[in-house]
Amino acid sequence: MISASHNPFYDNGIKLFGPDGFKLSDQDEAVIESLMEADLHDRLAPPEQIGRASRLNDAAGRYVESAKRLSRAACGLMA
Repeated sequence: MISASHNPFYDNGIKLFGPDGFKLSDQDEAVIESLMEADLHDRLAPPEQIGRASRLNDAAGRYVESAKRLSRAACGLMA
């Protein structure tokens, strides 16, 4: 997630989350930070091995419907 702040620009940043949806540990973040400061030229994937993004039509509407469905399920209101 990219965070933005009403504070000065240096307070903005990128927050990384694990597959469980929780923020990474300080130790994991330190490893990533050290990798970002290192020479990664030989460790980067070639372009043909990188995933592609695609536009999701009606993403906002799909998100709302999913949130409503999950909320009903959490409240036991399956309908």
